[in-house]
Amino acid sequence: MDPMKKELKKVQLEIEDIKKDLSRLRSEADGIKTEMAKPYRTDWRVYSSY
Repeated sequence: MDPMKKELKKVQLEIEDIKKDLSRLRSEADGIKTEMAKPYRTDWRVYSSY
Protein backbone atom coordinates (compact mmCIF):
# COMPACT_ATOMS: atom_id res chain seq x y z
CA MET A 1 0.00 0.00 0.00
CA ASP A 2 1.59 3.29 -1.04
CA PRO A 3 1.62 6.25 1.39
CA MET A 4 -0.99 8.21 -0.57
CA LYS A 5 -3.56 5.41 -0.42
CA LYS A 6 -2.86 4.96 3.29
CA GLU A 7 -3.40 8.69 3.88
CA LEU A 8 -6.59 8.68 1.81
CA LYS A 9 -7.97 5.76 3.81
CA LYS A 10 -7.20 7.62 7.05
CA VAL A 11 -8.98 10.74 5.81
CA GLN A 12 -12.00 8.68 4.71
CA LEU A 13 -12.22 7.11 8.18
CA GLU A 14 -12.03 10.56 9.80
CA ILE A 15 -14.83 11.78 7.53
CA GLU A 16 -16.98 8.80 8.53
CA ASP A 17 -16.40 9.63 12.21
CA ILE A 18 -17.37 13.26 11.62
CA LYS A 19 -20.55 12.18 9.80
CA LYS A 20 -21.49 9.95 12.76
CA ASP A 21 -20.89 12.82 15.20
CA LEU A 22 -22.96 15.17 13.04
CA SER A 23 -25.93 12.82 12.82
CA ARG A 24 -25.77 12.23 16.58
CA LEU A 25 -25.70 15.97 17.24
CA ARG A 26 -28.54 16.51 14.78
CA SER A 27 -30.75 13.98 16.56
CA GLU A 28 -29.85 15.54 19.93
CA ALA A 29 -30.81 18.97 18.57
CA ASP A 30 -34.12 17.57 17.30
CA GLY A 31 -34.77 16.13 20.75
CA ILE A 32 -34.07 19.50 22.35
CA LYS A 33 -36.36 21.27 19.85
CA THR A 34 -39.13 18.80 20.68
CA GLU A 35 -38.66 19.44 24.41
CA MET A 36 -38.67 23.21 23.89
CA ALA A 37 -41.88 22.99 21.88
CA LYS A 38 -43.74 21.35 24.77
CA PRO A 39 -45.59 23.87 26.92
CA TYR A 40 -44.56 23.36 30.52
CA ARG A 41 -47.11 24.22 33.20
CA THR A 42 -44.37 25.50 35.49
CA ASP A 43 -43.40 28.05 32.83
CA TRP A 44 -46.94 29.38 32.66
CA ARG A 45 -46.97 29.91 36.42
CA VAL A 46 -43.72 31.84 36.20
CA TYR A 47 -45.04 34.03 33.38
CA SER A 48 -48.37 34.71 35.07
CA SER A 49 -46.66 35.94 38.24
CA TYR A 50 -45.19 38.98 36.42
